[in-house]
Amino acid sequence: MKNTLFETERLIIRPTSMEDGNFILELLNTPKWKQFIGDRQVQNKKEAENYIATKMLPHLKKYGYANNTLSEKQMVLKLVLVVFIIAKV
Repeated sequence: MKNTLFETERLIIRPTSMEDGNFILELLNTPKWKQFIGDRQVQNKKEAENYIATKMLPHLKKYGYANNTLSEKQMVLKLVLVVFIIAKV
């Protein structure tokens, strides 16, 4: 199930990629992220892309799942990171 894209009429959920650098930069520097998750020391777009390349993409490659970016089709607004864990029962 690697690199799976989920799509509805209004939303797209896809693995976070290098093109999400600005979104990750903004997200990791929100006060609530820093308060509840911690400061990841990501201060610019290049550092955000490095964070994606070293923290998120290797996890996707190794395990087949990682952080996903949920965006709204009409507004092209990135909303949140989500992680799917699909287990065989």
